[in-house]
Amino acid sequence: MPPNILQRLAGRDDFRLLAGNTAWLLGDKLIRLGLGLFITLWVIRYLGPGRFGQFSFVTSFVALFGALMSLGLDGIVVRELVRNPAEENSIIGSSILLRVLGAFLALVLSASVYLIIRPGDSSGVLFVFLVAGSGFFQALDVIDLQFQARNLPRFRVVARSAAFFTVSAVRILLLLIGAPLVAFVAVILVEAVLAATALLLLYHRQGGRPTGWIVSADRCRSLLSDSWPMILSGLSIAVYMKIDQVMLGEMGGEQAVGLYAAATKLSEVWYIIPTVVVTALFPTVIKTRELDEGLYYRRLERLFACMAALSIGVALPVTLLSGPVVAILLGKHYLAAAPILSIHIWAAFFVFYGVVQGAWDIAENLTRLALLRVFCGALLNIGLNLWLIPGYGALGAAIATVIAQATAAIFMNLLHPRTRRILGCQLRALLFIRALKGI
Repeated sequence: MPPNILQRLAGRDDFRLLAGNTAWLLGDKLIRLGLGLFITLWVIRYLGPGRFGQFSFVTSFVALFGALMSLGLDGIVVRELVRNPAEENSIIGSSILLRVLGAFLALVLSASVYLIIRPGDSSGVLFVFLVAGSGFFQALDVIDLQFQARNLPRFRVVARSAAFFTVSAVRILLLLIGAPLVAFVAVILVEAVLAATALLLLYHRQGGRPTGWIVSADRCRSLLSDSWPMILSGLSIAVYMKIDQVMLGEMGGEQAVGLYAAATKLSEVWYIIPTVVVTALFPTVIKTRELDEGLYYRRLERLFACMAALSIGVALPVTLLSGPVVAILLGKHYLAAAPILSIHIWAAFFVFYGVVQGAWDIAENLTRLALLRVFCGALLNIGLNLWLIPGYGALGAAIATVIAQATAAIFMNLLHPRTRRILGCQLRALLFIRALKGI
């Protein structure tokens, strides 16, 4: 680093801590994204549309119950650990028990519903048990939340990276030896076990003692009373994001799910962009909120314009080159996924917008309206899938996703007085050449 910058940062312990923590988290994301995408594409090619469709159907189906595993406790547990460090053992012990009970409920419900919609599918039920069973070990993610509360991201990164790289090596081995589908499903459970083990070891190294954890009935009730809105939000988001693959599997079969899921993997990989950009820029935007409301909304408009430019810059080339992209990355067996990708990629525009509005919702304390938007988007997605999948198959599911995302991210803002101003920012941002001036 240049000497003049080092001199300016001398004594800025808070800045160095923030920069170091950000570097750990961002580096972890980028490494895992690159290696994870490479292995995922390899797995997709190896399994083929049929088997990958079965894999995607089961994982999407279990994901519908995922909110019951976490119980929406993450942010609440971090808040409580920061506010009441002396009660750490009670918070951790009670949270882990709640998440174990939530995982049990999710397992029972997912297996029962699966047996109802697909009676006699013994292999599918086994897959559901393997995927949902990971929730019991994910209960120990509460230790990860303790690392967050203590501002120790390197421990989170080390624990998760150790599990990720080990499982990545296992997946490569399975690919090389030609393993069956059940092995790839079981790896999901194995990764959860490894991550939980690594978290426990690092927790012990930090001086933590699991034998000191305490389960408090009052603490459990307090945590649940705070988390129930987040549970509803999580369920709505899960339906919003995964119901298309579940409905497509029921109405179109595994082959259709495999093509659709492969296309969405290539489409959704871009969703990390708005998260990184908003994380970097939104604090600057929010600083102007109390000083100059006009400037605040002009900066929001510019941020939306940035998202519009980035998303169109991604979606347009992918649409035009979807055939060669699919052929090169996924192989000839997935060529039918190209038109699906060319449609689904436009959901990125609305996802990019949605990330900005999500940050704005929090700043303006409009999280209930955000939940309403997600809930309505989920209902619309279900209705559109029922209408479009029978006639258009996976293409219909892609169209339904884009329309539902557009409705939740933009058009729902027309219905409430407090969100109409942000709708104006979103629409004006479409003239992004003008809006980006002065960024």
